[in-house]
Amino acid sequence: MSDKIDTRQLDILLIRLDAIGDAILWFDSARHFRDIYPGRHITLLANVIWAPLAKELDYFDDVITVDTSVYSGRQKYFRHLLLDFFWYRKWRASIVIHPTLSRTFFADCIARWISSPIKIAAQGNNANYRQRLNRIPGFGYSDSLKWYSEII
Repeated sequence: MSDKIDTRQLDILLIRLDAIGDAILWFDSARHFRDIYPGRHITLLANVIWAPLAKELDYFDDVITVDTSVYSGRQKYFRHLLLDFFWYRKWRASIVIHPTLSRTFFADCIARWISSPIKIAAQGNNANYRQRLNRIPGFGYSDSLKWYSEII
């Protein structure tokens, strides 16, 4: 699933699990996290498709990969979501930042499950949310906004 680095306590955790095009466009903005958080350890949780590119940049101290293809298909989606729940519940971070405009349910779940006093996300939109989830109380896009301490 992901690279096995010591994830018990992370400092700054950035979550970007979107496609390669969005990631490449975001890289120019990502370099500014070094200016915003000088001297802090910045870890990126990245889609396995473009994580090697992120590892080549000096913007991040660590890059942890997630194979988002395991979330395709209804049975695989929920099985992996439940398995990942127990893995991510062990993580702790000083700050979790999810700077994706069109967030997904599983990326929001990862952000929710990681223990952190500060969780920041963009207001964004529900373009990547499954419509069936939007109809289930407590699991829709507007409900996921409550999982963050700050919405930008």
